[in-house]
Amino acid sequence: VKTVEATEACLKTYSQALALTWNSTGGVGEFEFPDMDAEEEVAKASQSEYEAAMDALITADNEWADAESEVVGLKKSIQGFGPRGEDLEVELRGSQTSFERFQELMGQFESLRDQLPAPALEVAAEGVEATTSTPAAEGEEAEVPVEGAEATTSTLAAGGEQA
Repeated sequence: VKTVEATEACLKTYSQALALTWNSTGGVGEFEFPDMDAEEEVAKASQSEYEAAMDALITADNEWADAESEVVGLKKSIQGFGPRGEDLEVELRGSQTSFERFQELMGQFESLRDQLPAPALEVAAEGVEATTSTPAAEGEEAEVPVEGAEATTSTLAAGGEQA
């Protein structure tokens, strides 16, 4: 009951203030409540803050969606690395086997090269067939065998010229 009486008293005071304001304006023109402009400004500021917060939320949601789609794409790429990695590993093992075979053949070649006598090595280094020429009497052929290379004969004239 006391609350109702207090509310009635408050309303009575408010209605009296309202009547005084109405009478002071002569009942003509725009009627304004005290502190209404301040409350309206507060409401407009709150609405602006709300709209800015909603814009920020939408922007954040869009950025999150972009980042999430990027993560999904990266996960798919990572899943593709497994089979590709296995293929590359098989290819690497094949290359290593080929390289090991090459090294083995190179070792065999070097051991064969080390077994050749010095004149044959010189000829092999020059990249030409080994030829021997010894001065022979005019019209005679001389044959001198050379190990590891095909020997050829040449006929030299008495003056050391090739015939």
